[in-house]
Amino acid sequence: RLPYKQNVGGSIPSAPTISSIKKMSLLMWSFFVSAFGKIMHVLSESSPLSTASLIYQQFMLSLVQQQQVMGLINPQQQWAWCGTHDHTSLALWHHPSLIKPVIGHWPSYRIFPVSLQELIDHIIPVLVREKKALALNLAADGQHVSITPQHFMIDLKNYLYELQRAQPKVYQALKLPQPRRIRLHA
Repeated sequence: RLPYKQNVGGSIPSAPTISSIKKMSLLMWSFFVSAFGKIMHVLSESSPLSTASLIYQQFMLSLVQQQQVMGLINPQQQWAWCGTHDHTSLALWHHPSLIKPVIGHWPSYRIFPVSLQELIDHIIPVLVREKKALALNLAADGQHVSITPQHFMIDLKNYLYELQRAQPKVYQALKLPQPRRIRLHA
C-alpha cells in the first residue's frame, strides 16, 4: 500500500540506465530549458532564471529522465508533510542525496521511490482532492519550491508534449506516458 490511503499495487518500473541518461542528458537539458521557460507555473514572482525556477526545471527534468522521485514514509505508511504559512505540502525530492540533510526532521521515516506513473495516476489526484500542495526539494533551512498539483500536472503534460514533438526518439527511448492520457482533473 502507498501512503495516504492509495493502493497502487505492482512494482516501480526501472529507470533508464545511467549511460542512456548521460547520452540524452545534455540534449534533453538544452531542450528542456528552452521549452520549459514558456510553460512553467512555479509559485514565484521572480525572474525566469531565479533559483526557484532552476530548481523546478531540474526537478522536472530528473523526474522525466529517472521516471521517479523520492518521498519519505514512516512505518505506518504515512508521508512526510511540511507546513507552510498557507498550506500543507507533500515533500518530494528528485534525488535521495537531497533528502539526507533533512532526514533528521523525520527520524522514523525512510526514503520511498515514487514512479512517474504512480505520481500521475494516484498521488497528484489525492493532493488535488485534499487541496494540498507539493514542496519540491525541501532543504534543511526550509527552502523549497511550492506548487499546486494542478499546475505541476499542466507543466508536466506540456513538457511531455513538447518532448514528444521535438525529440520523438528520446521520448520513445524513455517509454514515457502519453501526455494525452494525463488527466488534469481529479
